[in-house]
Amino acid sequence: MKNFSILFCLLLANVSNIFAQTPITICEQTIKIGAMGEENLFYSFTTGDQILFDFTEINGKELKEIEVVELPSSTKFSTFKATNVDGKKISVNQKAVYQFRFKNGAVSGRICQVKIQRIPESEATARFNTGWKWKTLYDTTYVPYTQDSLVGYDSLWYKETVREEIASRIEEYDLLPGGKPVTVKSTGIAVHDNPRSYVRISLPTNVETPYQTKKVTAWAYWIGVGASAESFFSKNKENLKSAVTGVAGITNPLAGLALGFATDLIIPSGEQIDPVRYAITNQQNMEFFMSGNPYSYYDNGFGKGGSGKFNSKAMCQGSYYICLKNENIHDRIDVTVKAVAIIEVKDYEDVVYDRVKVTPRYVTLNKRRMVVNTRDIRVTIE
Repeated sequence: MKNFSILFCLLLANVSNIFAQTPITICEQTIKIGAMGEENLFYSFTTGDQILFDFTEINGKELKEIEVVELPSSTKFSTFKATNVDGKKISVNQKAVYQFRFKNGAVSGRICQVKIQRIPESEATARFNTGWKWKTLYDTTYVPYTQDSLVGYDSLWYKETVREEIASRIEEYDLLPGGKPVTVKSTGIAVHDNPRSYVRISLPTNVETPYQTKKVTAWAYWIGVGASAESFFSKNKENLKSAVTGVAGITNPLAGLALGFATDLIIPSGEQIDPVRYAITNQQNMEFFMSGNPYSYYDNGFGKGGSGKFNSKAMCQGSYYICLKNENIHDRIDVTVKAVAIIEVKDYEDVVYDRVKVTPRYVTLNKRRMVVNTRDIRVTIE
């Protein structure tokens, strides 16, 4: 009986040893690796396994690199420029997922036959599942940072001086006090007489001081021919009285025209009054006018009189010329020219105000922020 037990134990040991030496095929397939491409196979193995690895490029062409890696990064076998690998045996020291990497460095594809087997250490590991699964790992770190925290406010009272407008008014400024009489000759009187003349208009210069500003905002002119021109102009005063009621300092009809209270003014009339040709120009064009050459103008007209206004910023500074020409070749003409500028006056004074400046107050706090990073790894199913 004792001999039978010994014999039975020896038989079991021999059977177990035979089973342990029998390879189990995990993978036997043909794979195509594209130009400059890479293919990977993944299988799990357990402690004590022996891996048998065979590889053949069916056309006998070289594959740039073959590598067997125990994940995550332990290379167990690698070879370069290989056409085949026969019966490569790799010992497995711990349960892990293995990567079989095939890299093609050529511009043409490769067709390869791959066979992967395992020899289990014993019958207990023969049924080990060589599949794998994804596992998510969470890495938690704490990042220090600082943060300003509001703890209150500080108030600072102070006085601020502000220059403010306290009054404004409009003033009329007679550019030709009482009017400018001009006699324009006729070429029929003497050979050298010039039937042209002009009147210069010089606008007041804008003034700006800390507590007052004076600025020309508009100006207007009036031209009348004949000895009775002044009486015709006086009729405008009556017509403009009601229009400018309540506008302090405005008495001249030309000021009313410049401000827009009237669209035109009365000019001389009557058959005994000769016409005049007129133009408003700058100095250069006045000289052209006086010499009988072509000239440019800002405004012009022809008749027994005329009027007009300018209110653009560009026309409210400097000097201008009212040019006059007598079209009568026998008799001279007497012309009256009037011009008025509108000046806007503003007065300022310093006003003191009580002000408060509110400043937030902070303290700096040291804090930590949790940062969670995730990564997926391949692990064995068992």
